[in-house]
Amino acid sequence: MSVPGVRPLTIVSGALGSGKTTLLRDLLSRPDLRSTAVLVNELGEMGLDHHQLRQVDERTVVLPGGCVCCATRSDVESALHELLATEDADHVDPVRRVVLETTGLADPAPVVATLQASPTLRHHFAVDRVVVTVDAQAVARGADQGPEWLQQVVCADLLVLTKTDLVPSAAAEDVAAHLRRLNPAAPVVSPAEVDLATTPVASAAAAAAAVAPLPAERHLAGVASTSVTLDGPVDWAGFAVWVSALLHAHGDRILRMKALLDTGGDGPVVLDAVQHVVHPPRHLPRWDGPRTSSLVLITRDLPPAQVVAALRDFLARRRPAATPAGGVTPPPTPRG
Repeated sequence: MSVPGVRPLTIVSGALGSGKTTLLRDLLSRPDLRSTAVLVNELGEMGLDHHQLRQVDERTVVLPGGCVCCATRSDVESALHELLATEDADHVDPVRRVVLETTGLADPAPVVATLQASPTLRHHFAVDRVVVTVDAQAVARGADQGPEWLQQVVCADLLVLTKTDLVPSAAAEDVAAHLRRLNPAAPVVSPAEVDLATTPVASAAAAAAAVAPLPAERHLAGVASTSVTLDGPVDWAGFAVWVSALLHAHGDRILRMKALLDTGGDGPVVLDAVQHVVHPPRHLPRWDGPRTSSLVLITRDLPPAQVVAALRDFLARRRPAATPAGGVTPPPTPRG
């Protein structure tokens, strides 16, 4: 039996009732996702969503009791270790992908951190994207989504706008525009446009020259976002040092950072960070758009312009350095 190497792990999050399970049922019915294992986290002891998903995919494991971002992160690790053990014993065919559905109150960032910190799991699973469902009707009517919702949105690599049929088209577009202001680096798509089988690519939004200001809502107090374009190739080693220092000093206030960098290679380097968590950098084979370095920042109680000015000053003090042969070296893992 041939066991795959590093398998992609997709996190599906979103507020309660925003359509996470409906989206998963549709995705798992597609032929290209049949070799997918699903982990479902429930706040209660009864896994209702698990029964819905089992009708489509028998590889569903329920993580009972508590929120996956805090009390049950060890259960996520245990479930993945169990999956590896059953594969090694030839009890199940190897899976090609894992999907973790979190509760509506979960913060995806600690889940990513847990997977990256495990010396065993990180050699078998890699978080390829965070998909977040957003209820267009709830947001359009002004319902307070709470701080957990904001954290989910800014952590997202892909924002899926659901229940658009329940609101006027103009209201749905207003919600989509609001999401783009909150997280310029994440495309906003309909459920029909979600395709987990494709390789994630850098968002074109990362090259935006400016980001509109956020509305003054209670749960957005102190939150600001900006994007910036950097001139010429970026010294990768210098940028990595700067990111490490930034997150060490201000990780709790960096809600999200996404960089698309020209380091002198044939394609860009993509780097993502959520608070103190830095994803391993991805070296794309080619450019799909203009060859330019860009950075998107979402912060809380930290002026983004101050961060950008510090970056420009830091890079100006360093000479350009060649990209290491064979790819890129991850930045040092920040502490804190």
